[in-house]
Amino acid sequence: AGATTGRVRTDAHSLVLLVLKEPYRRHAWQWEANLMLLRLALIANATFVTENAALRALLGAATIAAALAHHCSVHPFRAAWVNTYQTVLLSSLLVLALLALPGAAIATSARPAPVGGASNFEITYSDVVAVVRTVLVVAPLLTVLLERSYAYCGGCCGRFCRR
Repeated sequence: AGATTGRVRTDAHSLVLLVLKEPYRRHAWQWEANLMLLRLALIANATFVTENAALRALLGAATIAAALAHHCSVHPFRAAWVNTYQTVLLSSLLVLALLALPGAAIATSARPAPVGGASNFEITYSDVVAVVRTVLVVAPLLTVLLERSYAYCGGCCGRFCRR
């Protein structure tokens, strides 16, 4: 086995555990596994949900929203600025995923052009109305979600990051 210096063992196994656990709080030492599961879920969604672009976009947005809510409830990192940074990154990812929803809805509902037509898709008035309706519903919900997540975090992760 490795030599002992104080309480920290210097063998390879202990060093690996130290590198994996050090950035996280004691109650969230497994957070790296959560991040890997998030990546796996997003990759599986992009890989296996191929027939319906709107469903793929909606599942991606829901996965990111769940990850943001989980992050804001746990605040896994020891450093407050890292928790804030992760919250901003997940919020940005959620905004991008929600902005992809209208385009995915159009791509899913698009109809093939008639034979000899110049374009591959025909966009109708009802498609435009559906996109506008989606934006008008999603934008306020996104605003409330982001405001609640930052309020829950205590602004700059102030209240919960000092546990």
